[in-house]
Amino acid sequence: MPSIPDKKWLIAPIEQGEKIVGVPALICSLLAQRGVAGREAVEKFLNPSLEQLPAPTGLAGLAEAVAILAQGVVENRQVLIYGDYDADGITSTALLLSFFKEIGLACSWYIPDRTTEGYGLNIAALQKLRAELKKADSPEPLLITVDCGISSHAEVAEARRLGFKVIITDHHRPPAELPEAEAIINPHRKDCTFPEKNLAGVGVAFYLLIGLRTRLTELGYWSAGRQPNLKSYLDLVAIGTIADLVPLTGANRVMVKAGLEVLSNNPRPGIKAILKNAGITDLPITADQIAFQIAPRINAAGRVARAGLALEVLLAENQGEAAEPAKLLEKANNHRKELSEEIFGQACIQAEIRLEEGGSTLVMAGETWHVGVVGLIASRIAERYHRPTVVLSCDEEGLARGSARSVGNLDLLERIEECSELLEKYGGHKGAAGLTIKRDRIEAFAEQFEASVNRIMKGSDPRPTIYVNLRASVSELMDRHFLDFFEKLEPFGNGNPEPVFCSREENFSLGELQKVGKNSLRFRVNDNGSLIKGIAFGMADLLPIIKNVPISLAYKIFKNKFRGQTNWEIRAEDIKLIG
Repeated sequence: MPSIPDKKWLIAPIEQGEKIVGVPALICSLLAQRGVAGREAVEKFLNPSLEQLPAPTGLAGLAEAVAILAQGVVENRQVLIYGDYDADGITSTALLLSFFKEIGLACSWYIPDRTTEGYGLNIAALQKLRAELKKADSPEPLLITVDCGISSHAEVAEARRLGFKVIITDHHRPPAELPEAEAIINPHRKDCTFPEKNLAGVGVAFYLLIGLRTRLTELGYWSAGRQPNLKSYLDLVAIGTIADLVPLTGANRVMVKAGLEVLSNNPRPGIKAILKNAGITDLPITADQIAFQIAPRINAAGRVARAGLALEVLLAENQGEAAEPAKLLEKANNHRKELSEEIFGQACIQAEIRLEEGGSTLVMAGETWHVGVVGLIASRIAERYHRPTVVLSCDEEGLARGSARSVGNLDLLERIEECSELLEKYGGHKGAAGLTIKRDRIEAFAEQFEASVNRIMKGSDPRPTIYVNLRASVSELMDRHFLDFFEKLEPFGNGNPEPVFCSREENFSLGELQKVGKNSLRFRVNDNGSLIKGIAFGMADLLPIIKNVPISLAYKIFKNKFRGQTNWEIRAEDIKLIG
């Protein structure tokens, strides 16, 4: 007999929020939970506009970078853009390439191979690239990094020795000592007073373009009507920002909201091709579609093929040019799915053995695990078992490279830093990190990582937690006035999660239960005469024990688009038996 997984519900205390005329009380409560209170703040949150973006002043390193780059534009210097192989890095690269092409500046690009070169700048590539530029008779070319470079001391030194002027744009946490580049833009610099610290790499690159356009205007560079419209590039910013899981608050929220408008009103040829292959025909484009359809396809190129493939799709100027690389991108994504499923099953076996031994962290390694998908596996393992997770791929040369994911509020990077003497290389964020380690040190790392995490999390409840925002009846949520404002809370994502509700009543039952797909449930909720459809993904095994019995339901509401029709439905997050 199946059982209901034991999950902990944390129901937020009742937060009434300031009453605002015309705004539903439930919306005010949800906003108050997000720290948004007062008419002005509520108005800005519900109606974000580009005018709300903070000025670039205060972004440390921007003035120096803009001065160098503006001079390079005026003198028509050769520019090399060096990006990362994930969706943030690829969209950052596409952003700069597209802008520079529009203003007539010659550019080349390079994205390293994940498997053979790994993350970030590498000296062999820089030497090769500089030799190629010398053939083109390019004195003092500019090297701009996007989404990488902040820890590349030796590589930056070599780039400068080779004759590059180096501009670093990055958003990863900087080391204590910065590389000696001509300019470094990173909102996490200690001397940076810019108020928005959580920009993605593509957001940092976009701010470079804001500064550059302003400087070129001051220099009288633009003829009448030639000044580029930066809003047209926010589609790339939206994709990279959502893909990198940075908080969708503040400037990120403003840029993503505007970027979704661009994507929905005039998607570029490459995005149209990706959408077609993903079976997405309805507009507008949502943040969820970026997170679960567009971004995984862009990421698939760097994971199991070559990252330049995704860049070619994004840079395509017409449908014909986009069709073939988009087809190859779809093939890479399908291959990524197959690899992920196989490795996930193997990793789950290791995880369960580790949990049976009493471990509170999960460090797993595989001989044949593809390094391109270990980050995905780490995310899925951490979500399933609610433990800090490290997944490593071992190679034939005695090294293991992998990814780590956090749970709850644990600062993962701090925990990994405590084990740094065992590592060859590491870096990342509070919630996610990458690392390289010698194979024979994995066991020692696992023990030290476990001890470090236990010092912080000792005594904490390991069960997955569902944070319930409000008790509300389904009929209250299906009110048209509420739904109109609910849509204004979007885009949802990290930092602005979809609200989770539970019923006001102590219990009710689900009707018309039926299994659909591989392991999901379809049902209806009858709430005060309102008959609302619902779905419970991955919960079909519960059908025998919840049929015709009182339950408590934690759920989200969403718009379901199907065959040209749109209806609001509910999605179960958890089901609890009463009594």
